[in-house]
Amino acid sequence: MALCQHVPLITVASRIVPAEQRGSRLHFVPRPLAELPELWSIGRDDLRRADPSGLTEHIHETMELCYIDRGTVHWWVEREFHEVSGGHVYITWPHERHGGVGAALEPCKLYWMNLFLWPGGRSGKRTLLDLPPAEARLAVDALIQLPRCFAAPSTVGGAYHRILDTLLEPKTARGLLEVRSGLLEIITTLLRAANAVEHSEHSLMVREAMKLMENHLEEPLPLPEIARKLGWSPSHFKQRFRAEVGIPPAQFYLRRRITEACRRLQSSTNNVTRIGLDLGFQSGEYFATVFKRVTGLTPRTFRERAGRS
Repeated sequence: MALCQHVPLITVASRIVPAEQRGSRLHFVPRPLAELPELWSIGRDDLRRADPSGLTEHIHETMELCYIDRGTVHWWVEREFHEVSGGHVYITWPHERHGGVGAALEPCKLYWMNLFLWPGGRSGKRTLLDLPPAEARLAVDALIQLPRCFAAPSTVGGAYHRILDTLLEPKTARGLLEVRSGLLEIITTLLRAANAVEHSEHSLMVREAMKLMENHLEEPLPLPEIARKLGWSPSHFKQRFRAEVGIPPAQFYLRRRITEACRRLQSSTNNVTRIGLDLGFQSGEYFATVFKRVTGLTPRTFRERAGRS
């Protein structure tokens, strides 16, 4: 399982930009099919470097389902802050303010779609994805209960990819069938994935390792010492941690420290260098380099953008 964490967000950017205006770097299809009016938009991003203004604050009337295929992003919604890594789904609900921390979109590959949650699965004579009424109602009820963020299989990204490729072709009855079946595949896969996450947890060793890291953000422990405290060899510890969490323990630990730095940059008036040194970085310069590599912004730019009211 990969990484998805939440901490309270202190402040957020204020400029609202409709989703339609995010399209310069996207494969973005707004209102793709008249036959499926519940699908408001669908698209994908594939960034090799950060876009400093790629995800400004916005609001929409739909449920947005994002699948992070590669990379790690730092996003906020209302008063929450989330760090989301590859292999995770991230959901925002209708009328929620949300965007990238500091308005930035970090290097990543992601897919997303906006879906109207018709009450009871119906809008006039239409039902969600033209399902039988009882199934449409069940689908909407289940979607409403999904958690904000959870791990999902890579087949979700594959289904998004196939839908987008189909939408690039001339519209046919077969193409419509493929889009509808792809959307159903995404929805049913997400429902199964969320249910599986609900009934699973990390092993005791990995939970204890995470707790040690969390308790030593300011004085980071060497990984061999963490392994020793847990009674495992360093190689076995690294292998087990990566198998369960989806990323190496060193990368997880670094991201936790950067996430804590984000919180302190927003909630305190300490200077940037002091925050970096307090979190165990050797110098202000090294802290700034690592911070930008992870978030796509310098610590000062992050603080300026996240602190706008």
